[in-house]
Amino acid sequence: MARRKKQRKSDRFVLILSSILIIIAIILITAYLTKYDKERYEKKNLKRVYTPYTFKKTKENEHKKNMKKRPEKKEKVEEYVKKVKVLVEDFLFLSNISFSEEARRDYTKFNIKLKDSEYTLVLEKMKVFSNRKSISLKIKNFSSKRAIWYLFKGSKMVAEINVIIVKVEKKQFVKYPRVAVVIDDIGNSKDVLNKLAKLNYKFAISILPNSMFRDYAIKVGEKSGKQIMLHLPMEPVKRNGERMNLDGFLLVSMRDDVIRNFTEEYLNLIPQAVGVNNHTGSLFTQYRDKMRVVLSVLKERNKFFIDSKTSSKTIAYELAKEMGLRAGIRDVFLDSENERMTILNFKHLFSIAKHKGEAIGICHPNGTTMSVLMNKVKSLAKAYKIKLVYPSEIVK
Repeated sequence: MARRKKQRKSDRFVLILSSILIIIAIILITAYLTKYDKERYEKKNLKRVYTPYTFKKTKENEHKKNMKKRPEKKEKVEEYVKKVKVLVEDFLFLSNISFSEEARRDYTKFNIKLKDSEYTLVLEKMKVFSNRKSISLKIKNFSSKRAIWYLFKGSKMVAEINVIIVKVEKKQFVKYPRVAVVIDDIGNSKDVLNKLAKLNYKFAISILPNSMFRDYAIKVGEKSGKQIMLHLPMEPVKRNGERMNLDGFLLVSMRDDVIRNFTEEYLNLIPQAVGVNNHTGSLFTQYRDKMRVVLSVLKERNKFFIDSKTSSKTIAYELAKEMGLRAGIRDVFLDSENERMTILNFKHLFSIAKHKGEAIGICHPNGTTMSVLMNKVKSLAKAYKIKLVYPSEIVK
């Protein structure tokens, strides 16, 4: 009996131990299979992420992102093309060169005509202009009658200027042409007036009626023998919503009697003025009815009028001639931030005078222009055989 009981205990122990071992084995196997399945699942997903198809999709997504960025680049290029367009328009307008435009897909084409006597000079101005604006200039000469100037920013062409060269007979040139220089915006600086007073050649100072040193300008101008003009403020065209202080300006919104009163008052402030030219006025000089009021006052006072030509749409000179006033119109704006360009502008003015017999240049008393007026103009005039005169000697 004892042996049987002992045997039973032993069998029970083996059974319990076996059960425990089996349970442990099951747990271990289950854990292993779970881990294996997880790794298999992750590997499967990893493989799916890096399949060629998925890689292609990733590249496509990157390409789409890049494509989204491209319109911004395109906008910047279009913006720069517009900027160059305006710069070239200003260059041609201030140089008194008529032009037409053709809008191309990615650039602007300009068409201009130049006299053969002016071509080399204007091309030199264009070289200085393009260099100052960090634009590359490439020139293609087709013949003695035609050339094309290409303007590039990097590898991108931003403008094209088609030049027709017109041959002018030499007999048309005048031997001793006359040039009148009008210096605008006078009355804001005593120092400028003192420097101008020392120049011993003929020119006119155009005085702003509401300037701080107006009376001093009149006194210095008379004493130094400079011709005195009224620089009449007129309303300009507003650009890009810019805000301007137009106090004292003649405005197109004013009644005719108000325009007349302003004009008379300004003439009374500068009674020594023998003539008038417009200060700004790119908008006002386009209005025939408004300009007629101003010119009527000038005719009554026996004053001449010079159209500063601040807009290609001005009718001021044409109307003045219709009304029987002695009148003139600006040929070249002489100012530039660069001394080389300022000198070229004077040379251009003198070249125009050689063809026409006379010409009018307008400038302002800024640093570069003052330097050229004081140190270069007299010798340049002598070299070009130009006679410097007062505006009153040119207007007809």
